[in-house]
Amino acid sequence: MSLIQACVTATTTMLAVLIGGWLTVRAQDRLWRRDQDRQWRDIRLSAYTDFIGAVREYVAHVLHPAARITAVPRPRGRASIRRRGPGRARPALRVRAVTGHRP
Repeated sequence: MSLIQACVTATTTMLAVLIGGWLTVRAQDRLWRRDQDRQWRDIRLSAYTDFIGAVREYVAHVLHPAARITAVPRPRGRASIRRRGPGRARPALRVRAVTGHRP
């Protein structure tokens, strides 16, 4: 009887250790994923904030009374399209700002 009792006790203990380890790994994985999500959210928020700041600066520059902005058309045809890396072509219209003012 003591041998069977020892085997049952050892098996139960090992099963409890396995379940506890599995639950710990699962909880740690959740924490790691939450931390990664938080980091990516902060990175995206920073990028969006920088972008909005750049757009506001551009709009302030364009709306400034001293800013002269002209559109210069480029010639159409094969010679006007030059690749700048994979899948990138130059635009058919180039915008040039002529001013001495910088906000």
